[in-house]
Parts: sequence; C-alpha cells; structure tokens
Amino acid sequence: DVTPFKAIINDMYAKDISKKVKGVLKEKELKGEYLGSFPPFGYKKCKIQKNKLEIDTNSSYIVKKIYELYLDGNGFQKISTILDKEHIKTPSQYLNMSYQRETWNPKTVRAILVNEVYIGNTVQNKCTSISYKVKKKRKKSPEEYIIALHTHEAIIPEEMFNKVQDIINSKKSLSAKKHDILLRGLMFCHNCRRKLRICYRKKR
Repeated sequence: DVTPFKAIINDMYAKDISKKVKGVLKEKELKGEYLGSFPPFGYKKCKIQKNKLEIDTNSSYIVKKIYELYLDGNGFQKISTILDKEHIKTPSQYLNMSYQRETWNPKTVRAILVNEVYIGNTVQNKCTSISYKVKKKRKKSPEEYIIALHTHEAIIPEEMFNKVQDIINSKKSLSAKKHDILLRGLMFCHNCRRKLRICYRKKR
C-alpha cells in the first residue's frame, strides 16, 4: 500500500538533489571554474589549482598557427589541409582518444577560431539535460551561456581574436545575402530527418 507514496517521495528527492547540484555547478561556472571533462585544445588542467586552465606548450603553438593562417587569407578547409600536410596531431590525438591517424576537420578549425577560451574567458552552460529524469542534452542559445572573463592566461591576443571574428562574421553575412532561400531550415532528409542545407561550389 505504501509503494506509490515511496515512489512519490523518491521522485521529489531526486528532483531536489538535481536542483541543488545544478545550483552548485552554476555558482562554480559564474566564478569561472572550468568544469569540462577535457581541457580545450591548447590548454591543460592545472595540477595545483582545481578547475583552472593553464597553457599547454605542446599544443598551444598550433592554436596560434591556426589564427595566423586564417588572418593570412586561408579558409577552414585550406588550414585543415596545411595541418595534415605537416602531420600535426588533431585535438583528439593529443588527448589520446584516437590511436590511428586522423585528418583535421574544417569544423574543428572553425571551433578553435571562434572559442573565447583562447583570449582567457571561460564559456560554459552551453547545454543542459532536458530534465532530471531524462539525461538527453539540449543545446542552449548563446544568450544563455555563462561567460567568465579573464579566468586564465590567454593564448591569442584579444585584438587578433576580434579581427578573426570580424572576418568570419562578414563572410557569414555576405553568404546569407547572396544565397538566402525561402525554404531554409524547413527541408529535411526523408531518411535521417536532419535539416538539409545548400552547398555552393565555384560558379554553381
């Protein structure tokens, strides 16, 4: 007879614990403590101070190289090709998450170029679980991100970072003006249900 009541009490307890854990994590994020499982490429976790990032000299030079290559007029794909030709390890290989030869992905290059962590800011709270019952994550909008400024040593000067963002944003807005279509975001693949996107090649 008491089983239903036990289930209700357990559910309330789980909900309360989840709320408290989220509160603690949010407080740490606001303080600028890095809570990710793995450090961003170019950094390592400090052994002395918990939840703090410090520059990894073994990989930080690659981050600088990527920014310099982009400012020299190379696109994401071209930078990936250059890094592959020079046999530079990918981020997953540096973390020993891959034991086979990998190639650089243009998406990885872009992610490095737009990440504020490289100017000393910690950006977190990018996704959250749907509820305390469902572990599936959902992405949050950039307005919901928690950004703590100047929490660790920067790899990239802020002026250089801002120049890169200006170029990326200008290309994005130009592409949107040139190739905007009425059905953008409304067409899906019949098999996998993912959104379809337009790919433009030279003169096509």
